[in-house]
Amino acid sequence: MSGWLERTQGWVGQHGKRVARFVAVAGALVVGLSLFDAYPREVELRYRLGSADVQEAVISYAHEGEEVGGVTVRAPREAFDHTVSLAPGRYTIEARLREPEGLRTERRSLEVPADGTVWIDLRGPRVEDTP
Repeated sequence: MSGWLERTQGWVGQHGKRVARFVAVAGALVVGLSLFDAYPREVELRYRLGSADVQEAVISYAHEGEEVGGVTVRAPREAFDHTVSLAPGRYTIEARLREPEGLRTERRSLEVPADGTVWIDLRGPRVEDTP
């Protein structure tokens, strides 16, 4: 066993700088990839209201129970677009829609990152709504 240990120490002595450089680069890559995964991304959303009677749409985004952004759109059309910057994760979208009949609240979920334009249908309750 001492022969193996001596050979290992000799190899490390000869290649120590290369090994240290490799470990440093590999560590930097792991840290860089971790930071990249947490970096916010632009998410393109298209909201479908289904009614031209909506007078105002107040949209908020919550991550782990904390509101992280939102937008208010006055007199939106039956559909409107919104681009928001969000870090990767699962979000709850809450839409408060003011209509002639009163206020209606809809909730949907969103997983970031998402590819392309994400359609958010606010025409009524859906099975996959978040509680």
